[in-house]
Amino acid sequence: MNGKQKSTTKKPSKRKQANFLAKYALSGNITRAAEDSGIDRGSHYLWMEDDEDYQEAFGKLNLHVCGMLEDEAIRRAVEGIDKCVGYDGDDEPIITTQYSDTLLIFLLKGFMGNKYKDRTEVSGPNNGPLQYQVVEKCETPEPSPSTNHTNGKVNLLIAQRNGRS
Repeated sequence: MNGKQKSTTKKPSKRKQANFLAKYALSGNITRAAEDSGIDRGSHYLWMEDDEDYQEAFGKLNLHVCGMLEDEAIRRAVEGIDKCVGYDGDDEPIITTQYSDTLLIFLLKGFMGNKYKDRTEVSGPNNGPLQYQVVEKCETPEPSPSTNHTNGKVNLLIAQRNGRS
Protein backbone atom coordinates (compact mmCIF):
# COMPACT_ATOMS: atom_id res chain seq x y z
CA MET A 1 0.00 0.00 0.00
CA ASN A 2 1.10 3.55 -0.56
CA GLY A 3 0.18 4.75 2.94
CA LYS A 4 -3.11 6.40 1.93
CA GLN A 5 -6.29 4.97 3.34
CA LYS A 6 -9.59 5.07 1.53
CA SER A 7 -12.44 6.73 3.37
CA THR A 8 -15.01 4.25 4.60
CA THR A 9 -17.82 6.82 4.45
CA LYS A 10 -19.42 7.23 1.07
CA LYS A 11 -19.70 10.86 -0.05
CA PRO A 12 -23.06 11.71 -1.54
CA SER A 13 -23.16 12.24 -5.23
CA LYS A 14 -23.63 15.93 -5.97
CA ARG A 15 -25.55 14.83 -9.06
CA LYS A 16 -28.02 12.88 -6.88
CA GLN A 17 -28.42 15.86 -4.58
CA ALA A 18 -28.98 18.24 -7.50
CA ASN A 19 -31.51 15.86 -9.06
CA PHE A 20 -33.39 15.53 -5.76
CA LEU A 21 -33.43 19.32 -5.25
CA ALA A 22 -34.76 19.84 -8.79
CA LYS A 23 -37.60 17.37 -8.15
CA TYR A 24 -38.32 18.97 -4.77
CA ALA A 25 -38.56 22.39 -6.43
CA LEU A 26 -41.36 21.04 -8.63
CA SER A 27 -43.37 19.16 -6.02
CA GLY A 28 -42.54 20.70 -2.65
CA ASN A 29 -42.79 17.14 -1.30
CA ILE A 30 -39.75 15.29 0.05
CA THR A 31 -41.22 11.81 -0.44
CA ARG A 32 -42.26 12.49 -4.03
CA ALA A 33 -38.94 14.16 -4.85
CA ALA A 34 -37.07 11.15 -3.49
CA GLU A 35 -39.20 8.71 -5.48
CA ASP A 36 -38.89 10.79 -8.67
CA SER A 37 -35.12 11.08 -8.30
CA GLY A 38 -34.62 7.41 -7.42
CA ILE A 39 -33.20 7.82 -3.93
CA ASP A 40 -34.31 6.76 -0.49
CA ARG A 41 -36.00 9.69 1.27
CA GLY A 42 -33.71 9.08 4.25
CA SER A 43 -30.80 10.24 2.09
CA HIS A 44 -32.18 13.78 2.22
CA TYR A 45 -32.14 13.75 6.02
CA LEU A 46 -28.63 12.30 6.13
CA TRP A 47 -27.43 15.03 3.74
CA MET A 48 -29.12 17.62 5.96
CA GLU A 49 -27.10 16.34 8.93
CA ASP A 50 -23.76 15.87 7.21
CA ASP A 51 -23.45 18.32 4.30
CA GLU A 52 -23.43 22.06 4.99
CA ASP A 53 -23.53 22.93 1.27
CA TYR A 54 -26.61 20.77 0.86
CA GLN A 55 -28.22 22.32 3.96
CA GLU A 56 -27.74 25.79 2.50
CA ALA A 57 -29.03 24.80 -0.94
CA PHE A 58 -32.09 23.09 0.54
CA GLY A 59 -32.79 26.06 2.84
CA LYS A 60 -32.81 28.49 -0.09
CA LEU A 61 -34.92 26.14 -2.18
CA ASN A 62 -37.34 25.63 0.69
CA LEU A 63 -38.01 29.39 0.75
CA HIS A 64 -38.91 29.12 -2.95
CA VAL A 65 -41.22 26.16 -2.25
CA CYS A 66 -42.92 28.06 0.60
CA GLY A 67 -43.52 30.96 -1.77
CA MET A 68 -44.94 28.56 -4.35
CA LEU A 69 -47.34 27.12 -1.77
CA GLU A 70 -48.36 30.59 -0.64
CA ASP A 71 -49.03 31.62 -4.24
CA GLU A 72 -51.27 28.58 -4.69
CA ALA A 73 -53.15 29.33 -1.47
CA ILE A 74 -53.76 32.91 -2.64
CA ARG A 75 -54.95 31.68 -6.03
CA ARG A 76 -57.43 29.26 -4.48
CA ALA A 77 -58.67 31.81 -1.93
CA VAL A 78 -58.98 34.79 -4.29
CA GLU A 79 -59.35 33.45 -7.85
CA GLY A 80 -60.98 30.17 -6.84
CA ILE A 81 -60.96 26.85 -8.62
CA ASP A 82 -63.44 25.57 -11.19
CA LYS A 83 -65.46 22.54 -10.13
CA CYS A 84 -67.96 20.48 -12.03
CA VAL A 85 -71.20 20.42 -10.02
CA GLY A 86 -73.28 18.40 -12.46
CA TYR A 87 -74.44 18.18 -16.05
CA ASP A 88 -77.16 20.01 -17.95
CA GLY A 89 -79.76 18.40 -20.26
CA ASP A 90 -77.25 18.19 -23.13
CA ASP A 91 -74.68 16.36 -20.94
CA GLU A 92 -72.54 19.50 -20.81
CA PRO A 93 -70.74 20.02 -17.51
CA ILE A 94 -72.01 22.75 -15.20
CA ILE A 95 -68.92 24.52 -13.86
CA THR A 96 -68.86 26.80 -10.86
CA THR A 97 -65.98 28.65 -9.25
CA GLN A 98 -65.38 27.73 -5.62
CA TYR A 99 -63.31 29.87 -3.28
CA SER A 100 -61.61 28.78 -0.08
CA ASP A 101 -62.71 30.90 2.86
CA THR A 102 -60.47 28.83 5.13
CA LEU A 103 -57.37 29.62 3.07
CA LEU A 104 -58.35 33.28 3.02
CA ILE A 105 -58.63 33.30 6.81
CA PHE A 106 -55.16 31.76 7.20
CA LEU A 107 -53.68 34.19 4.69
CA LEU A 108 -55.16 37.17 6.53
CA LYS A 109 -53.85 35.84 9.84
CA GLY A 110 -50.42 35.34 8.29
CA PHE A 111 -50.18 38.70 6.52
CA MET A 112 -52.02 40.80 9.10
CA GLY A 113 -51.70 38.80 12.32
CA ASN A 114 -52.18 41.73 14.68
CA LYS A 115 -55.52 42.58 13.12
CA TYR A 116 -56.82 39.06 12.51
CA LYS A 117 -55.34 37.09 15.40
CA ASP A 118 -57.52 34.93 17.60
CA ARG A 119 -58.57 36.82 20.70
CA THR A 120 -59.92 35.60 24.00
CA GLU A 121 -61.40 37.97 26.53
CA VAL A 122 -62.24 36.97 30.05
CA SER A 123 -64.47 39.12 32.22
CA GLY A 124 -66.33 38.90 35.48
CA PRO A 125 -70.08 38.91 36.14
CA ASN A 126 -72.10 41.21 33.85
CA ASN A 127 -68.97 41.83 31.73
CA GLY A 128 -67.35 43.56 34.70
CA PRO A 129 -63.75 43.19 35.77
CA LEU A 130 -62.53 39.90 37.16
CA GLN A 131 -62.52 39.78 40.92
CA TYR A 132 -59.69 37.98 42.62
CA GLN A 133 -58.16 37.59 46.02
CA VAL A 134 -54.47 37.19 46.72
CA VAL A 135 -53.85 34.42 49.20
CA GLU A 136 -50.64 34.80 51.16
CA LYS A 137 -50.63 31.44 52.85
CA CYS A 138 -52.85 28.47 52.43
CA GLU A 139 -52.85 26.02 55.28
CA THR A 140 -54.13 22.53 54.74
CA PRO A 141 -55.07 20.62 57.87
CA GLU A 142 -53.31 17.34 58.36
CA PRO A 143 -55.63 14.41 57.66
CA SER A 144 -56.39 12.17 60.59
CA PRO A 145 -54.92 8.66 60.41
CA SER A 146 -58.39 7.18 60.05
CA THR A 147 -59.30 9.40 57.06
CA ASN A 148 -58.32 8.69 53.49
CA HIS A 149 -55.90 11.50 52.53
CA THR A 150 -57.51 12.24 49.14
CA ASN A 151 -61.09 12.06 50.38
CA GLY A 152 -60.20 14.30 53.31
CA LYS A 153 -59.02 17.08 50.97
CA VAL A 154 -62.04 16.67 48.69
CA ASN A 155 -64.41 16.81 51.67
CA LEU A 156 -62.60 19.89 53.01
CA LEU A 157 -62.93 21.67 49.64
CA ILE A 158 -66.64 20.83 49.43
CA ALA A 159 -67.16 22.11 52.98
CA GLN A 160 -65.30 25.34 52.18
CA ARG A 161 -67.41 25.90 49.06
CA ASN A 162 -70.58 25.41 51.09
CA GLY A 163 -69.37 27.81 53.79
CA ARG A 164 -68.80 25.10 56.40
CA SER A 165 -65.09 25.02 57.09
